[in-house]
Amino acid sequence: MDQGRLNESEAVATFLKVVNEVIRGNDSSNPMSERTALKFLISRKFDTDRALELYQRHEITRLNEGLSNIDANDVSLKQELESGKFTVLKERDSNNSAIAIFTARLHSPQKSLKNLSLKKKIHRSTLQGIVYQLDSALEDVVTQRNGIVFIYNMHDSDYSNFDYELCQKILDLLKGAYPAKLKKVLIVSPPLWFRAPFHLLRLIVREKLRDRVWLLKIDQLKEHLLENVLTPELGGTNAHDHRAWIEECYTVHKTRYNDFCDISSAQTLVKSLDQKSSPHFKGISFHSTFNFGSTKDILDNQYNNSTLATSKQGRCNQYDYDDTGVPLVQYIQMIRDLGRKGLGDEYDSIVKSEGSGTFMVSMNPINMRKNRYTNVVCYDHSRVVLEPYDLPDGLNPNDPMDYINASFIDGYRQPRAYISTQGPIESTFMDFWRMIWQTGCRIIVMVTLNIENEVLKCDRYWPSLGERSMNVGVYKVEFVGSDYQDDHITTHLRLTNNRSEVTRDIWHLQFISWPDFGVPLTAVGLLNFRDCVLKKQLDAIELTGNGQYPPMVVHCSAGIGRSGTFVTIDICIQKFETTGLIDIKSVVEKLRQQRYSSIQTREQYIFCYKAVLEYAGHCGLLQDENLNDLF
Repeated sequence: MDQGRLNESEAVATFLKVVNEVIRGNDSSNPMSERTALKFLISRKFDTDRALELYQRHEITRLNEGLSNIDANDVSLKQELESGKFTVLKERDSNNSAIAIFTARLHSPQKSLKNLSLKKKIHRSTLQGIVYQLDSALEDVVTQRNGIVFIYNMHDSDYSNFDYELCQKILDLLKGAYPAKLKKVLIVSPPLWFRAPFHLLRLIVREKLRDRVWLLKIDQLKEHLLENVLTPELGGTNAHDHRAWIEECYTVHKTRYNDFCDISSAQTLVKSLDQKSSPHFKGISFHSTFNFGSTKDILDNQYNNSTLATSKQGRCNQYDYDDTGVPLVQYIQMIRDLGRKGLGDEYDSIVKSEGSGTFMVSMNPINMRKNRYTNVVCYDHSRVVLEPYDLPDGLNPNDPMDYINASFIDGYRQPRAYISTQGPIESTFMDFWRMIWQTGCRIIVMVTLNIENEVLKCDRYWPSLGERSMNVGVYKVEFVGSDYQDDHITTHLRLTNNRSEVTRDIWHLQFISWPDFGVPLTAVGLLNFRDCVLKKQLDAIELTGNGQYPPMVVHCSAGIGRSGTFVTIDICIQKFETTGLIDIKSVVEKLRQQRYSSIQTREQYIFCYKAVLEYAGHCGLLQDENLNDLF
């Protein structure tokens, strides 16, 4: 036996020992076979640690999504399989990879959150149909060795067919929780509104996989797959018999030994990871490739439990922004019915009903001098708390140096996605860069000029081409380069902790087209700016190497007006992308519970309504709507 095969044999033996003796336990009635172990090891090139990590994700995902026991006689599953929504072709590509196709126009998602049980049922049935077929396809050793090409066919589909959360779950499954190599993702005929770089590629944070994702017209598919492989709907000549394929799956499932998932051990895994106390998995990484999906709550908490400034303070509420909303058609009608005056009155009602909170730390005399404006203070429950580990010597012993005028803001389905803060003043430069370092921030969003109408709005806290570096406490900030666009400036900075000699890349994005005491005439520039921010956030995630989304720092002058407007628009767009629902009022109410007085004027509030509507128009979702007539 050659060394390669010897190593493979050793890997199989090690893998089975951990799974059957440690994870499932010697008394398990469902031990894993060598045949199944090979599937996990082949998909991870016989790297035992990576294969074990994949196995654990696979078990947890199957448990959470109801994929542990799939009953082929279930009525919902039968309907799903017969629909042909997902299928696996008999023919293969030139590399012998299997070809799986999801046809979007055949999918009817439940987007409203008013019927979560129906939404969950649809997701479960769809995922069961996919896994049922993939399990059959993976019985073939050729598929195990050469992987799967996944085609997401959007031809003739529209927005009503698009299920953002389901796409997340499918990609999470194929990339990080299923023992098959994902060779390519071919997205065919994406409509204008799809905007894949910001919808789907946000899920795929590894550059390695992003290079395998293609957005194609139907005629471009032949650059990847031969005509005789493709079905007629995709421009080919393959008369694929889906019914025959499902019958083959049924035969495979009747005869195969189903040792893929063990419910008992999967439940134990969930508890172990949730408590972060399992002694069995030392040395196995649980870094999540994605920051979304059903395993998120279990797998991605290590960031918030690290030595960040958040460790001192408890959570009050988590604002998920998911409890209300209306579809686009109703949103437009609501704007038409309310008009500018009605929307302004809605803002006034929010201001009058603003929730209570304390400001004890922010109004402490030793900290008041750190506030740019005496009337702009931070809630105690959501303020950013700085840690003392990076303080230089010789500071005032009566000042704990844990205060900065900055508040954590929950994003859409992401706790503490933003830090809303004031424009730094010279005496708080060190605190600002300490906050950037301690929270792991890589993106700084600045929505003000330094000087407006001869009034200083924000001190210059970062270096420029003329002054290439500056020292602030134990940190050094260096200018790397700038890119000037019509509405914004992107500056690449390098932040170094001089004590540890660790360096991080930071991107500073400044929007320069927002008038003081007003709002832009159109949201086009700000929406383009937001796109640039999202791209840089993706770059930042890749640099961290662990798939985590660090908080994004957003500031204007006071950190409540333009900052709150930017954050509101971003949250509302993400919610709209995911659910098809919009609710400006609810988002602003929850935002103001975290950052006091966020969104300062009626005009800023109305601009949020307009910006989300302009985004929908940019995505091709409006039909002959005159936005000027609505506002």
